[in-house]
Amino acid sequence: MIDLDQLADDVVKQLSRSVPLNDVIYEVCQAAGMEWNDGREFVRQAVAGHRQQINRRRFVILLSLSIAIGLGGTAVLLHGAFQAHEYALVLPPEKALDTPLTLFAYIVQNEYLITEIPLGVAMLVGGSLGIRSAFNLIQE
Repeated sequence: MIDLDQLADDVVKQLSRSVPLNDVIYEVCQAAGMEWNDGREFVRQAVAGHRQQINRRRFVILLSLSIAIGLGGTAVLLHGAFQAHEYALVLPPEKALDTPLTLFAYIVQNEYLITEIPLGVAMLVGGSLGIRSAFNLIQE
């Protein structure tokens, strides 16, 4: 006979590592010989009793990844901006950015403006949203 307390602890560990819910339910059904609906109810009860513990474990992972992505985005954004600035400094005077068309041509020709700056901004936004999600987890 399977120890249901141990099975509940395994459910908490798996959900803390962000294993998909259906996979956890499947493993519970296999381990305990339950039907799908019984396994889903068992997992629901295990989650209800350990919500804070699951969220605490997820918080650390999510916050670490979000900070790393945000810092990486800052580095990519700054590198692209500095490279674009250096590129603009070496433009001959006849290629001044005085009209929208020349500005558009400059942006298209400069791979740093096309790739690195949008990528850096996207990474910063993603990191910020991840940090917000991490703190929302801990407040549940």
